[in-house]
Amino acid sequence: MRRHHYVPKSLQKYFTDNGKNIWFSQIACDGKYSGPELRNLVSTFQRHDFYTVIDDNGVPSDSVEREIYGPLDDYLGDLLSEVHGRMDLGETPVFEGEVLESLLDLFIALATRGPLRLTGQDYNDYEQGLTFANQLIEKLVGLDKYHPDIAFYQDTLNNRRKLIDRGRDIRVRATTKGLPKTKNELGNFQARVAVSTGGHSFVLHGRMIYRIGNGGSNGLLCPRCELWLPISSKRALVLLRDPTNRIPFVCQVGREQMREFNSYAVSLGSDLASHSIKLLQSLIPASKRHGIW
Repeated sequence: MRRHHYVPKSLQKYFTDNGKNIWFSQIACDGKYSGPELRNLVSTFQRHDFYTVIDDNGVPSDSVEREIYGPLDDYLGDLLSEVHGRMDLGETPVFEGEVLESLLDLFIALATRGPLRLTGQDYNDYEQGLTFANQLIEKLVGLDKYHPDIAFYQDTLNNRRKLIDRGRDIRVRATTKGLPKTKNELGNFQARVAVSTGGHSFVLHGRMIYRIGNGGSNGLLCPRCELWLPISSKRALVLLRDPTNRIPFVCQVGREQMREFNSYAVSLGSDLASHSIKLLQSLIPASKRHGIW
């Protein structure tokens, strides 16, 4: 079994005090969060074989992790080092041309990377695999009730492990195809940086990218839509529309706005992390907690 991080360690380290440990609260299927635990980054925001697919020979493969998410994590690490390094020196990072194009691709990849949650529950690889096998059997029977593959997939129905593998393969391949329509809708977005004022901090959440001001069903097409990616406890990269360039590159985020962003992150139903146990404890309602604090 392979350990796959759905939030890269290269991002997590900017939400720690020492680059190694982070307070982590994991959400269960019932929507409740665990009591925050101080964890090493190796053990947070990860699941075994989360991106494993089935190769042409029917064998589990980590090709997606090696060929897609590995290079993505390297790019993200280099980008964050550059952005934080420049801003720490009082300089302004530049997001134009190819750099902006790469940033748009990064946001799309990160937005679809983590665990999917439908109607409050995790996307279920087993259920998806079961549906796939049943539908394929029905299709094959319609073509030829003696089709040789029917017996193979009927046997698969009795093998939970194979159904999970198949459902996971469907999920991973669907989220790594690339989303040209989404990229097109992001075509007129620009990059900004939001910076916390005072002692207020962003939490890190398993979804990484969250959308605000989308105006409802219009989604990315809404002029008010913004995409936020917290890149440290004090900074966030923001994609937004600003056709008249009225919004400064660096915008300050006060206490109330920060609280709204963090509360929204909690409402998304994703795992959370922070350098501060007190911040996590203040955000997660008592009615949504597991364990002793």
